[in-house]
Amino acid sequence: IKKNGYIIDSSGNKVFISVSNVLIKNLSNEIVSVAQIFRDQSEIMALREEVLKVEEDFCFKSKNLQMQKNFSVLKNALPDLNKIYIIGEKGTGKDALVRWIIKNKKIKNFSEFSLKTVKELNLESIFLDYDAIHIKDIDLISKDFKAKLLNFIKNTSELNKNNKLIIFSSSEDSLSRDEFYFNISEFRFEIIPLRYRREDIMFCAESFLFHFSKIYDKKITGFTQDAINALVNYDYPENIQELKSIIESAVLMCSEESIDITHLPKILQNEINIKESVISKEREIILNALKKNNFNRDLAAKDLGLTRSTFFRKLKRLGIIAPRSTKSKKN
Repeated sequence: IKKNGYIIDSSGNKVFISVSNVLIKNLSNEIVSVAQIFRDQSEIMALREEVLKVEEDFCFKSKNLQMQKNFSVLKNALPDLNKIYIIGEKGTGKDALVRWIIKNKKIKNFSEFSLKTVKELNLESIFLDYDAIHIKDIDLISKDFKAKLLNFIKNTSELNKNNKLIIFSSSEDSLSRDEFYFNISEFRFEIIPLRYRREDIMFCAESFLFHFSKIYDKKITGFTQDAINALVNYDYPENIQELKSIIESAVLMCSEESIDITHLPKILQNEINIKESVISKEREIILNALKKNNFNRDLAAKDLGLTRSTFFRKLKRLGIIAPRSTKSKKN
């Protein structure tokens, strides 16, 4: 039996521990005692906090130019904001972004609710105890609560005077374009899905690998090229959360120095095989057209119904080096 918790040390600090009960038996296999083993989990907890920071970095240290622009605008506007609307698919890191906003606004009292489970909120009462509130799944708002919430947020003088903050979030931008929408979206921040930010995939994967290798005491230093190809070409329906789960699982499975494609889920292995098959077939078609036209690239392009520039780009992308045509082929 293993449980996690914490104890208070002599300085009054929390020390995170795990407690395991070990049964002690005699030669007759009878239980004669129970020993409790305490393990200091402080370092593990600190590393798991670092894993959460990778999710923040997914937004804030993105190599994607549009995300860099979005975040730069947010940083500059943040001191004056009292309403923020965050849009991002499942797993893109909306909660991580909210944590960053709360920290950088220096807000101490914060609460959050999901409209999946709570249909209405008394904001006047909530703001007596909290300086900020995060309302999740705002696209599920009821008609009655929408009207009440609109009346509340239109009174921005009260929010400004008391330095209050309301964060709204949604997995999709499906609200009607009405007065309510335009009031909550005065500042709108969209987290771009991972499939449109492939330049960020390996940055996040390597960060997760570093932290999970420490957590599970593994000596894994990187990824094989096959694993990199599979990770970069997958679409991640659940975004950064799915990538995190994939890397953690791969670290647990791996007993070598590098994570290989065999340590990744079957769906990633299958997708890379499909894409490699498509590339192989495309290469075969182009080579056949070149051979048919005595390696005259202009005629081969015409045969395939491609413009000259498109055909030459395909040759470069597929690494096809065609020998010069020895004779011209007449139309």
